[in-house]
Amino acid sequence: GLPDAKELIAKYNKAVGGDAWKSHKSARMKATLEVAAQGMRADIEAMNIFETKNYLMKTDLPGMGQMIVGYDGTTGWSRDPVSGARLLAGMEAAQAAEEADPEATLRTSANILKSETVEKTNMNNQDCYKVTHTWKSGRVSHDCFAVASGLIVASIQKQTSPMGEMEVTQLLDEYKDFGGVRRA
Repeated sequence: GLPDAKELIAKYNKAVGGDAWKSHKSARMKATLEVAAQGMRADIEAMNIFETKNYLMKTDLPGMGQMIVGYDGTTGWSRDPVSGARLLAGMEAAQAAEEADPEATLRTSANILKSETVEKTNMNNQDCYKVTHTWKSGRVSHDCFAVASGLIVASIQKQTSPMGEMEVTQLLDEYKDFGGVRRA
């Protein structure tokens, strides 16, 4: 049998420092997005202010410009070179609000209605348990928790944009300690 999703989430929380994030007021993450098939590379920076659930993500796309998505605790918005500035609605707004919740990173957010272990598989060159999460907004996401470490080694979700839905797979590795919190 497969381990219960609650057990995997608890093991992950222990591995990354669980509630240690609560000793911080904010978080900032820098990452690189690579789309190998198109030879594209983009720099990403995301910032959260925990108390107000403010969230901002900037993506610099070479040759195209900067895309920004934000959430101020009540309203989601974006600005990009193609669509300009606009307020988010529907699934886009729901995603922004859910991603602004600091508990979402730990998979303990009240916005997650159900988590279920669906299979043992291999992703990012590691044996892992795939867990499907159903969110209040209706969206579904998947995480692969490494059998050995309990860390999330891959995350799969559909992102909604003005151009429609796009499936995004994030491969996570090189976890490091940042003030008592381990992040990929």
